[in-house]
Amino acid sequence: MRVPQARGIRASTGVLKPGGLRIGDRVRAALGRVRDGRASTAVLRVTARGGTASFDRLDASRSRARSQAQAAADAVARLDATASGVVGAPAETPAQLRRFLLDLRYDLNVLVADLRASGQQTADAVARIERERPADARRRAAVERRQRPLLDALRRSQGDLDRTRTALEDAVTRLDEAILDVGGVSAPSLPVGTVGTVSDLVQGILAIIGLDG
Repeated sequence: MRVPQARGIRASTGVLKPGGLRIGDRVRAALGRVRDGRASTAVLRVTARGGTASFDRLDASRSRARSQAQAAADAVARLDATASGVVGAPAETPAQLRRFLLDLRYDLNVLVADLRASGQQTADAVARIERERPADARRRAAVERRQRPLLDALRRSQGDLDRTRTALEDAVTRLDEAILDVGGVSAPSLPVGTVGTVSDLVQGILAIIGLDG
C-alpha cells in the first residue's frame, strides 16, 4: 500500500512523518485505486498509539549514545597519548575521562530502556495479530498465509532488539566497573592497564551500537 507523501499520516497530534510512527500503532486506511494488487490510499490515520518510542526517537537515542561513545574513545586516546609523553598531545586527565564515561552510561541506559520497550511492544503486536485472526478455519488459514512475511519480519526485529539490549546491558555493567577503576574527580593517574581496558570496552560499545551515522 502506498501513501502519498504530501498527505502524510494523520494522528490526533497532527500530520506524522513515517519516522514518527511507533511499534504497536493502530492505523486505518482510506483506500483509493487498486492496480496490480497494490492499493493507494488518500489518508492513513493513526487511531491508537503504541506505548513505546517512535522510530525517530530510537534513532536519536542510538545517535546520542554513539556520539558519546566516540567522545569517550577520543578521551581515552588523548589520555593514553598524554601518559605516553607524545609531544603536542592535548592534555587529558582521569577526571575528564570519568565525566565522558558517566555521560556515556546515562545515554546507554536511555537507549537500553527504549530497546526494552520496543522489544516488548513488538512481541505484543505479534500476539495481537495472531489473536485477532478470524474464527472460521478457511479464512483463518488464508489470513495466516498473508500475515506470515510480516510476522516473520516482526519476530526477527524483536530478536535483534533483544540481542542488542542484552549486549548493551552487559556493557553498562562493565562500564560501571571501568568508572570505578578510573577513580574519582581527584584521581592523579590511572592504574596500569586501565586505559587499554577502557579503550576495548568503548570500542566494543561502538561496535554494538553501530559506527554508521
